[in-house]
Amino acid sequence: MKKKLGICIPLSDEEYKKVEEYCDITYIETNDMSEEDLCDKLSGNEIIVTMGEYAGKTTIDKWADNGLGFLINARGTPTMVDWQALHDRGIPLGHCPGRNAVAVVEFTVGLMIMLLKKINQAMIGMHDGYYLGEEKDNVFDYIEKKDVNWNYDEGSPYMTMGFGGELYGRTVGIVGYGAIGRKVAKICKAFNMTVMAYDPYFPKEKMEEDGAIPSTVEDLLKNSDIVSIHLPVTEETRGSIDDEWFNMMKPSALFINTARAAVVKQEALVKALEEEKIAGAALDVFWEEPIKKSSSSKDEKRYYDPSYGIVDL
Repeated sequence: MKKKLGICIPLSDEEYKKVEEYCDITYIETNDMSEEDLCDKLSGNEIIVTMGEYAGKTTIDKWADNGLGFLINARGTPTMVDWQALHDRGIPLGHCPGRNAVAVVEFTVGLMIMLLKKINQAMIGMHDGYYLGEEKDNVFDYIEKKDVNWNYDEGSPYMTMGFGGELYGRTVGIVGYGAIGRKVAKICKAFNMTVMAYDPYFPKEKMEEDGAIPSTVEDLLKNSDIVSIHLPVTEETRGSIDDEWFNMMKPSALFINTARAAVVKQEALVKALEEEKIAGAALDVFWEEPIKKSSSSKDEKRYYDPSYGIVDL
């Protein structure tokens, strides 16, 4: 007998046919759907698959009363599901650890390169005309030269931003050595970087097998040129990255967060940047998304204006 499956994730035709061999499928689109409506529409299914939809205790209890035997949340960390409610009803929870790990890892290393090479600053400067010369009628009319190089004069990115840096030979501190952090470490090793890692729940001997140095938070922050955050949001980690963390980092260090904004105290990060306690930061996650417009204490050209200050990396 086929199982009753309620699912909120679209499947390709090929995938649908495979699942349909074993299940009677109820697929629902959940755009802007309330939890109450979600609960009603999926009630009566033996297996339920959710994604970004929230399922709290009331919902889970109703699903359990109507035959739910297995809940799957197709995220790396099933934060949108009341784990305790499932445990209390004896319902197993499936999820997808490392689901988008490769994408996050590549983006994390990309941010490291972007900050060190000052790619974002140069791009903004070009876009706003800061690094453009006088207007020319025909840009294809130029004198061939063996070597073309920007002079070290006023308006040159070399003078306003300084030279970029390299990953090669630097030290990266990875905070959170799970599916993502461990893959970041592997790529960083390929760049001939020294890798320091902090994760109290990951075996130190396995870190060492990977070529990473098991470290305390203090040692990692004091010695890293780049600090990369890969933590889930828990009661232990929420707001744990604060003034004390940034005060221990090098003034030339870079901070990268592609995990969750809630693990960082927003005011502490802004203060660290404005007071130049660290050299820069790149974020993939914010405390409110989309990030809201706000006033700034710095000039709008702060990304490439020499008056903003240059940190030699």
